[in-house]
Amino acid sequence: MPPRISIYTAQIIVTEKDLWFKQPEIADDESDQDSIAHSTVIHRVHGRLFPAVDDNSAYESALRFVEGYGDRNYDGPGHVKLFEGIGIYQLTRVADSMDRFMEYVDGLYGASTGSVSFGIADASDKVPKTREKHELQLFSALQSYNPSVEPYEPG
Repeated sequence: MPPRISIYTAQIIVTEKDLWFKQPEIADDESDQDSIAHSTVIHRVHGRLFPAVDDNSAYESALRFVEGYGDRNYDGPGHVKLFEGIGIYQLTRVADSMDRFMEYVDGLYGASTGSVSFGIADASDKVPKTREKHELQLFSALQSYNPSVEPYEPG
């Protein structure tokens, strides 16, 4: 019998940095701050919905997602865009089977894929907080109510 597959969502914090260089021909050295004419940095929370056989496998997949966000694009002369996966914001089991997931998707409220609290930023640099494994909702003893895992029954 094949292993039971659960459906998970991972929220990954990604930094996107745009660099515009004074001399387009040297647009490859972001460590030389004097050569940068202008830069911007934004942080995003990217969500990924995926299957896994258990919570630890889901965590390992989420770590691979973080690593997969590292990228560099050249957007024209003197303009470089850098992407970096910073860490996991949250990891949640959405449903304990594909059948159950489809029930939620077809239901009145759909399937919850988590939410992002914007109160998590560090006041000094506005970077969303990453969490260690034990702090993630999936591994925390204090799991909050998730309507996709425990369907709401109107009373």
